[in-house]
Amino acid sequence: MKKKEKTVTTETTETTVIKKASKPYDAFENQAEAGRMLLDLLYDDLSCENEVILGMEGAGAVVAEPVARGLKSPLHIINDGRQPAFNSEFPLIEGRCAVLVDDGSINPAVLDLTIELIRSMNPAELHFCVPVFPSPVMKEISTSFDRIYCLVLQEEPPFCAAHFYRNEREAYEKEKENRKIEETICQ
Repeated sequence: MKKKEKTVTTETTETTVIKKASKPYDAFENQAEAGRMLLDLLYDDLSCENEVILGMEGAGAVVAEPVARGLKSPLHIINDGRQPAFNSEFPLIEGRCAVLVDDGSINPAVLDLTIELIRSMNPAELHFCVPVFPSPVMKEISTSFDRIYCLVLQEEPPFCAAHFYRNEREAYEKEKENRKIEETICQ
């Protein structure tokens, strides 16, 4: 794992950023690789014990799985519909370190509701772990967490987490090319 580029401490939150980026690039092969890279960062740096990993449904769960497995911690998936809720049984979070993991594509409004849901369960600490995230949103949410871990902080728009994953970017480019072919055929 690369050395930390920046650790910023605000009044309440310490944020670890490994790299800053002005535009998307292939930072990760896929979400599972991003999860393994987050695990490398957390393994040496996570200061809490008895943590519970909370993965956002979909790609966030793919990132969270290697983190939970590597830390030997339970993993619970949060549905990220209009009102965030847990997929399975309600996890015991009270008094534990809750580690929210996402792939970076979470909608800020859903993130706010998810934070509210988790905070209502009285965790000892709430950490946020994300492979890539937009800088403006990070600034907005920083006081909502006790600790934030981010591998790549994107500083300039357009913000699209999927473009940092090689598999997603290739799928997007292929879809775009297919649309061009379809447009040509339909004319």
